[in-house]
Amino acid sequence: MERSPSFAWGDNQVVLRTPHRRPPPAAATHTETFFLSRSNNHDPRPPPRNPSATRRPSRRELRLGAPYGRLFPHRTPLVDRTPGLPSSGPSRVVIFLARERQKQGRQRRANHLTPRRKQVTMTTIALHNPSETVALVSRMLGFHPTESLVILTLGSGGPCARIDLPHEGRDVLEAVMELWKAFRQYPGEVLVIAYTEDADAADVVVQALMVALGTTSPVRVALRVTGDEWYDMTGWANGRIESTDPSVFPAKYANVEPLPTRKHLDATLKPVGRAARVKEIQTDGLARVLAVAEVIAMIDRYLSDETLPSDNETADLLLTLTSKRQAMNAAQSKISQSTADEMTKFWTYVLQSAYVSDEAAGLLALASWVAGNGALSWCALDRVKNYTRLADYVKAVLEEPRNPSAWHPATVI
Repeated sequence: MERSPSFAWGDNQVVLRTPHRRPPPAAATHTETFFLSRSNNHDPRPPPRNPSATRRPSRRELRLGAPYGRLFPHRTPLVDRTPGLPSSGPSRVVIFLARERQKQGRQRRANHLTPRRKQVTMTTIALHNPSETVALVSRMLGFHPTESLVILTLGSGGPCARIDLPHEGRDVLEAVMELWKAFRQYPGEVLVIAYTEDADAADVVVQALMVALGTTSPVRVALRVTGDEWYDMTGWANGRIESTDPSVFPAKYANVEPLPTRKHLDATLKPVGRAARVKEIQTDGLARVLAVAEVIAMIDRYLSDETLPSDNETADLLLTLTSKRQAMNAAQSKISQSTADEMTKFWTYVLQSAYVSDEAAGLLALASWVAGNGALSWCALDRVKNYTRLADYVKAVLEEPRNPSAWHPATVI
């Protein structure tokens, strides 16, 4: 069992343009009926007793301490005065409004200091048949799932999640609870795919998941994929998985060649031949600690013309990341929504050049998470021997899960 689901994120809006069989709607609950009544502009609360409740109090009313119930009749009066006796000091209304103004001022200052994220434009992906759905999931994850349970969010704002398909009763409960905790943060219709030949196990898991998600994330379509065959678990349809033209997907996924399995994705981060040369340079004491400006220049050079560092530069970079906290902060600041894909390739190259580098593995995990590749981020965390603050942060956002759009390069970890 995988310890936690892996999530793939993207600026996508997935819609179904296919006559998939839709499960019968569940019986309407009292909660649904309430929201339906609210959606028809029906407010169950009684109207205010006084039209002055919607206006702001005048300065004279604030100075005289007008009764709270007269200005805002739908709230509990806060003024407690004895009739006929002069009031001493400001009324509770004045104190309350002054505190409210202070809160609003603090909020405005906080909004001013908080970095504003750029507005993201969603790309609509229309799926016309199950073959396109299976092809899109493989490209979003980066590999072809096997013995897995995949949940794809329909609409915008949600992730694509994958977890090992559980077979035992306790594992089924744990997997369903993990997925329920994740998708309750991103309500909306979902599409479920079980990759397995065990039809009974897939049916048990999907039924438990449909009950757990309930009306928060209703399951619109449930499929089971076995080899090159697909089966509709909510109806009686089935068919063969045909090859899909990559041009029907956005460029981000059209250029992706999915790996056969998740193990192949993990194998891409293992040390390669140059790791021995980098280790030899470090052992002979030929590596030096770079200045922070040199680390930034090395990363900027790759972002401008994709020039990878040499073996000597890689040895210097690995030593600097271990020795200088400022270098780690500078490397983190170079990871943003616009550079996440390039930074993923850069830190993959650096990690392949080292037998052990917790710092490079943490930076790769962060870059791949910001790029929306949760599976690669988990593979990078598997290379971490002694967890650092950066690795702990990435693990926390993966388990939450947190949308990568919340990341800002100025974040201090």
